[in-house]
Amino acid sequence: MTPEKQHDHRNYCPEVSGVNFKLRSLAQHPDHLEALAALNLQIGPGFLGHYDGTEWKVFVERFTEYQFLMVADNDLHGAAFTLPLYWDGAVESLPTTLEAVILRAIECCQRKEQVNTLVVLALLSDDRHSGNGWKTEFLTSLKHLAGEKGFASVLTPVRPNRKCEYPLMPFGQYVRWRQADGAPFDPELRAHWNLGAVFLGAMPRALTIEGKVKEWERWTGMRFTESGEYIVDGAQRPVIIDQINDLGYYTDPNIWMLHKT
Repeated sequence: MTPEKQHDHRNYCPEVSGVNFKLRSLAQHPDHLEALAALNLQIGPGFLGHYDGTEWKVFVERFTEYQFLMVADNDLHGAAFTLPLYWDGAVESLPTTLEAVILRAIECCQRKEQVNTLVVLALLSDDRHSGNGWKTEFLTSLKHLAGEKGFASVLTPVRPNRKCEYPLMPFGQYVRWRQADGAPFDPELRAHWNLGAVFLGAMPRALTIEGKVKEWERWTGMRFTESGEYIVDGAQRPVIIDQINDLGYYTDPNIWMLHKT
């Protein structure tokens, strides 16, 4: 299922905050699985971890060679969750949810299809690294690695990191905001744009989170006494509360961005 070209990622050593890291796969360092799971819990607001979909461990343990680790002195500092799949290059055929990305990658594996695209589902680092400098170096290394492994492109569904400050602004309008120099307003989008990434299209419902009202109160520390839309810390759009049906509902949007290798 993998491209014919292979490369030993030990040669990729991104430098972040003055520290030289070795780029390793989870297949090479299975002892880092527990630390990787702990790092994964730091992605976004806590309620995002309660979506009803394919479990994190399903694709991580199935595609260990595609979970890339930033390691220094055998200490895990960051990671990239990635998956290989076939993409025909059409925006219309992009998966519409993160779960669909995982399921398509699993199908490609089962059918032994020739994959041509590396999808970066998430990039994360621990509290020792702030800003987007580490992300730029990590993405650059991943792009080189993907090219060496024979992938024609790198796709990533990007979650803007300042959209939650403007939860009432339509997502499509927000991602078009620009600075005076023409760069995207959002720092997360800008980090990819600075590396030459192209905006492809929105993924309006990348994740769907549903739960009982009491569960949402526990996840957010808020009280939802009436039905309606609520602004929740870390949410990109309002959370919908339906007291009659005892349901809280939220969809988290991403935007597809394309990096050529």
